[in-house]
Amino acid sequence: MRRADLVLVTEMSPYPYVRIVEVKTRGEDVWEAFRQLLWFKERGLANFYFTALPKEECDTYLHSYLDFYEENIGLIVIDAKPTHKGLEANVEVRVKPKFEIRKRDWEELY
Repeated sequence: MRRADLVLVTEMSPYPYVRIVEVKTRGEDVWEAFRQLLWFKERGLANFYFTALPKEECDTYLHSYLDFYEENIGLIVIDAKPTHKGLEANVEVRVKPKFEIRKRDWEELY
């Protein structure tokens, strides 16, 4: 996942205190984005929950809908805008965290 795919990210110093507020990525990068999110989750650096979209819609972009549902990793919003290049040319995936936390509170915790 490219650095440009991370948006609204609060980074604390020193690394690894990172709070992912939202992730946007291209449709073809979905698996890599989730791999990165799971890396943060496994280290206790981020908590995510998953809110299901209609299965047939998710299956268009995710190989295994249930894998992510069971992982409980985040709110996934798929914003598909068809273009002349086809549907997947303009797919944006947003993942939002379960717990929103004010920057001030986060800084006090760490």
